Amino acid sequence: MAPHRTLGASRALIALVALAAIVVPACDLTLPTGPPPTTTPTRNGDDPSNTDPPQPGEVTGQPAAPETGVLAGAYVHPRPDDLKSTEQWLWAKREADAGRGYDIAHTFYSFTKEFPTWRESWHAGQGRTPLISWGPASTSAITAGTYDEMIRTRARALRDLDTPVFLRWMAEMDGHAKAALAESPAQFVAAWRHIHDLFQQEGADNVAFVWCPNSWTYDLSPALASLWYPGNDSVDWVCTDGYNWAPAPNQQWRSFQSVFQGFYDWAVTTGKPIMIGEFGAMERSAGEKASWISAISGALRTDFPAVKALVYFDEDKYEDGTDHDWRLDSSATSYAAWNNLINQPYLNTRNR
Repeated sequence: MAPHRTLGASRALIALVALAAIVVPACDLTLPTGPPPTTTPTRNGDDPSNTDPPQPGEVTGQPAAPETGVLAGAYVHPRPDDLKSTEQWLWAKREADAGRGYDIAHTFYSFTKEFPTWRESWHAGQGRTPLISWGPASTSAITAGTYDEMIRTRARALRDLDTPVFLRWMAEMDGHAKAALAESPAQFVAAWRHIHDLFQQEGADNVAFVWCPNSWTYDLSPALASLWYPGNDSVDWVCTDGYNWAPAPNQQWRSFQSVFQGFYDWAVTTGKPIMIGEFGAMERSAGEKASWISAISGALRTDFPAVKALVYFDEDKYEDGTDHDWRLDSSATSYAAWNNLINQPYLNTRNR
């Protein structure tokens, strides 16, 4: 899933109606330096009153939002190969470097790709709640019942994990890349509700439906952007994706608060817990990305108290002929800032 670029002001509103966005393929990178970690980071500190996170089979309800504070997670791109061993190594390294376990592990699957895979049960066994981004399909085909048996199969498989799961179907549905499949807000809403109904019929009560548009559409017209919302009765979490695109050409440096304020102002009216499903920043001047990450702490506490989950997009993407390095460890200072951020009690709810 590629992040989407904010459009120029002169064509922005037209682009919203036309569903404009940009998607391009990713590039591979080398593995992190240093040997694989040999120890598992502590998840609960030294306080014996803390308990271990739920394991598969222990909890069948949906993922719970913390009363205060934020769940911290990431999509960690398995560079450079996609091997299971590499992916597990990278996750272990991220957690060992942070000295804590992540709360959420994000994975992407195309619409017809079979899931869950080893990832979901493994992440759950490691104490991380799986977040599945399920790819797009023709909304009219979905409502016509073309994929009903496949959808029911996915629902039963997630149900039988017996662990809480986040599910994002067709995230960024309001972008140009998915316009042909999304068809229209009304068609998307009908398809979303159809999928939700099938999951309910299969008893997949452990699956939280996470609805996730682009954040930039709310900077342009919240009224138009919210036409894609399926309704509170079929959405468990509201979510958005947004990025600080500078120093890409013709892009201004935007704070975390600036990227998400427009969406947040609308999202709080739903009364649902809010997730930042994808976000990131690139390096510009030395130390700027680290400062950008460090400022997130204050924004969450002061400006975005209804945000209950924060999931970073930890990958390098090649877009518009330019390398966009969203990686957490694109510099030592940015990586240190992130690890400091998620160790603060407000974002480390199991250890506080």
